[in-house]
Amino acid sequence: MATTLADLGFAFYSWPINCPLPTETRNKGNGIKDLGVRNARTLLAALQNEQLWLVAKLTQDLIESKIPVIMTISPSSFDEPGSCPKSLFANGSITTGDPALASAAATRVKRKMPQPMAGAL
Repeated sequence: MATTLADLGFAFYSWPINCPLPTETRNKGNGIKDLGVRNARTLLAALQNEQLWLVAKLTQDLIESKIPVIMTISPSSFDEPGSCPKSLFANGSITTGDPALASAAATRVKRKMPQPMAGAL
């Protein structure tokens, strides 16, 4: 489901927090088919109540996993105390917290090698 969304240039925001992401189900390849009745009802209610948003995004950013294809809260909720979104990226990785920070950390942080102490020999 994540790669399909990315290929089409769409992302889901405000995915219900108590509903597993498509890759968190028993059979990861089945997407939302394995949600179960209770979780499927939760997802359906979010869609019917217009709480789940399908948003057009830049396809290349989605495919390259620079931005998530599914997030559990809306982007406007980042500043709220206690908000900790869970995000699913097209490559299948899941992060908790601000996806922009997680994505930047995953691609830009380089491990420094320890330097020998001067005069240690």
